[in-house]
Amino acid sequence: MNTDQQQQQQQQATTSGRRYNTRNSSSSLYSSHYHRSPVVRKKVDDLWTEGKVPPVACPLDPYLSPKLPQSVTLKDPSMEIIVLLRAIFGLNRHWSWFYRDGISFNTHQVISNTEFINTKLAAKATRQLQDPLVIMTGNLPNWLPQLAYACPFLIPFDTRQLLFYVTSFDRDRALQRLLDTTPELNNSEERVALRLDRRKKTVNREDLFRQAEIILNELTNSKSVLEIQYENEVGTGLGPTLEFYALVSREMQSADLEMWRGEAVPASQSLLPPDSQSNIKEQASTSIISSDNLHEEDWKKSDNLVCMEDGSRPESLRNSSSANNNNVYTSKSGSTKISRSSGQNKSNKVPPAQMSMPVMQPAQPPPPPPPPSEPAKKYMYSSNGLFPMPLARNTKLGNVSRIRNRYKLLGKFLAKALMDSRMIDINFSLPFYKWLLSQEASLDLADMAYIDPTMSRTLFHMHRIAQLYNIKMAHKAKGSSSGGSSSSHETKVTTAKSMDKLRRQQVGCHQSNQATNISDDIFGNISPEVLTLDGCPIEDLNLDFTLPGYSSIELKKGGKYIQTKLDNLDQYVKLLRHWTLSEGVRRQMEAFKAGFESIVPLHHLRIFYPEELDALFCGTGYQPWDVRMLMDSCKTDHGFTHESIQIKYLFEILSSFKADEQRKFLQFITGSPRLPYGGLKSLSPPLTIVRKTLEPGQNPDHFLPSVMTCVNYLKLPEYSSSEIMREKLKISGEEGGNSFHLS
Repeated sequence: MNTDQQQQQQQQATTSGRRYNTRNSSSSLYSSHYHRSPVVRKKVDDLWTEGKVPPVACPLDPYLSPKLPQSVTLKDPSMEIIVLLRAIFGLNRHWSWFYRDGISFNTHQVISNTEFINTKLAAKATRQLQDPLVIMTGNLPNWLPQLAYACPFLIPFDTRQLLFYVTSFDRDRALQRLLDTTPELNNSEERVALRLDRRKKTVNREDLFRQAEIILNELTNSKSVLEIQYENEVGTGLGPTLEFYALVSREMQSADLEMWRGEAVPASQSLLPPDSQSNIKEQASTSIISSDNLHEEDWKKSDNLVCMEDGSRPESLRNSSSANNNNVYTSKSGSTKISRSSGQNKSNKVPPAQMSMPVMQPAQPPPPPPPPSEPAKKYMYSSNGLFPMPLARNTKLGNVSRIRNRYKLLGKFLAKALMDSRMIDINFSLPFYKWLLSQEASLDLADMAYIDPTMSRTLFHMHRIAQLYNIKMAHKAKGSSSGGSSSSHETKVTTAKSMDKLRRQQVGCHQSNQATNISDDIFGNISPEVLTLDGCPIEDLNLDFTLPGYSSIELKKGGKYIQTKLDNLDQYVKLLRHWTLSEGVRRQMEAFKAGFESIVPLHHLRIFYPEELDALFCGTGYQPWDVRMLMDSCKTDHGFTHESIQIKYLFEILSSFKADEQRKFLQFITGSPRLPYGGLKSLSPPLTIVRKTLEPGQNPDHFLPSVMTCVNYLKLPEYSSSEIMREKLKISGEEGGNSFHLS
């Protein structure tokens, strides 16, 4: 091969190599473009795979800042003092954090919150908020909302509640709230005329939950005040609306919804304070008069008159004399009573000859027992308030979506009730309200006592056992690696301090006898008896890493196959706390907050503390009444004075009522089983007791009381004895709800 041919072959090889390299270069660029871009990797879930629980946030952090929040723009020398007061308040509220090692074993405040209220500042704030001109013009001074939201402890709850309505809602709603809480303004000659848009809805009592969902979805973006009327009932106004919120509250607690932890009980044991029972009857016969616009001259004669909304009388009564309009019926208890139901249930009408029969005379023989029916509906009850039922990681999407929709509806329900100043009748737990205020990151083992007190006590004991075991293992590891006496001495001192801290934490626990034995073994020789739960070794409890009571909910991946032992007991306690309070209810609470946020901005609630939200949403719970308080809170008129014997009977009876009796009485006279914050004296308008007008010759002992829920009037016959009055009030409370046949 000559030289020219060799050069040509080399050139071809070089060219082909270049082409090859070019192709490789192009391929490299192509590969770089698609494969060298940042790879989106799936985030590792340490909670699920490794069982690593996020640390509990310190609730003191917001209080220990050297400055107030940025939203406070006030420039005043007193700001430094207010910052100091804020820090002191936080320390008083969360002092136990410093003695907890992850557990707040004692949450009682040293000083009452009322000691932090600045009376001069509170008086000035009240004067500003009670000025209708300030609310109408929106000319609220900047210092008031800024300081109230940054330092709520300086201002009492009722003043902050009014400020909440002024800053969160429209002008007319704020004025309405002012008129409701300041009765003297209603008597002013310059009374402000409100123009609140009202949206009336008619519902059927049979399926309130579904109808409430439709109504709340329709009114999500509406500022109208919701008013309720029931099918086949002419009554409308405040009374039926308050009862609607009370009845929907009960349906929200139905066991069929699978929303809440607790015990499924009949209706007679739900919707109560922890130490009482209540019974809200499903059917009712006694009429309740409801009216927004009746004048005094009208309601004095309304006992014998049934009017329609347009002021006309029903066709069945237009040609009847007023004396014949008082139809007498037999109540469930067998006594006679008056029903003004505009002709409904005529088959139950008692012949005229029976109208003079004594009230306590036995009725006709009891009917035969009813045929077997479906099991009574049950509702969820918890002595410390309701908290969401947890959901597992692997819950089907359809079930999750259904549960989330229910919580979203609940959020809308609470927000609408708050917007319209209506009370709900649901007992929520304190951790639920902490979620509502976005404080879920600070929920710890102490909050478990509000969810499951029995499990909480067990977890406290397990936590202390885990601490002892960890200290023992740490001491053993350091002792084995220690090479000198000085190092061994430091380890002993450190362990001794830790043991002393544990012993202080165990004060008041039933394991205090075990704590006294720690001093003998303080340098690591902890006896096996100390590391047992009431003498039972942890391994013998046969606990796996699933949520107690919910075996399908694993605390970590493969949890049902992991046995709880001393070496993983600390992780078990932390996971159990985290899943109960946070992870297992996160999806439900996020849906609830989204529903609430669609009507009322959640950040406005931060003017309140978690323990105050129950009063905001539910009003006042059970408070025993006494005669003096009743005399100060109730008015008498039209035939009665405070010296009337019937009024004395009434006050003595009411002062003896227990929680369930009080709820029934309030449901009868107002439509709601609860009172607004402040109790009976805060009822607006105040409860007024008047003499019930009867036809000549009629015996008052044969008649039941009647009420006008919209103006809180109780029409009381002149009963001859306290015993008869008590019996009539009992019948009215048990059977007088769930019907508004007059307007």
